[in-house]
Order: sequence, then structure tokens, then C-alpha cells
Amino acid sequence: MNLKDCHVYLLAAGKGERAGGPKAWLERDGKSLLQMHLAFMREHFNLSQVFIAVQVGWLKRCLETDLHVGWISVDPEGTPLASLKRLLSVSERAPGFVYHVDMPL
Repeated sequence: MNLKDCHVYLLAAGKGERAGGPKAWLERDGKSLLQMHLAFMREHFNLSQVFIAVQVGWLKRCLETDLHVGWISVDPEGTPLASLKRLLSVSERAPGFVYHVDMPL
């Protein structure tokens, strides 16, 4: 199986209270963790098969980052499992990978 055929589900909607703010927007080497994940995914996956859970207030900013990704708004107060279920509900069933925005690439 080719990785380009797989779906990717990225959980990035958390408030990051213990981290001092949303982890998606924490910076490392001048890039947000979300930008770093997108750069990795551009190299290895078809972006039309990438679905990312984000807070509704971030949608405009996320769309400006990349229009090819499936940006899905979820409740930031919800559990990671609730976010994953939401991501799965808007995509067709396909083999895939689940990542969290603070996982190392």
C-alpha cells in the first residue's frame, strides 16, 4: 500500500492549558507545531486525505495555511476520542494514521 492512499487524522484542537496555550500554535524553530505537521504531511501524504481537528475559532487561520486539508471544527473541551470520532464521521473509511499535534515527527 502506498502512503498517498492512506488517510491522516491529526488531533490539534486542544486548549493546551498545561502547556501554556494551544499546542498547535506553539513554536519550534520558527514554525508552529501545526505547520511542522503540515510540512511533513505534504511530503508523505495526499493532503486531500488529511483531516485535522481544530477549534472553530481557528478555521480562518487554518484555511489560510492550506486549503487542501480537511479542517474540521470540534469542541476544544471534548476528549481526544470525541475529536477522532468527529474526524472519522466526515471521511470515508480507509486505512490511515492518527497523530496528535504534539507527537514527534
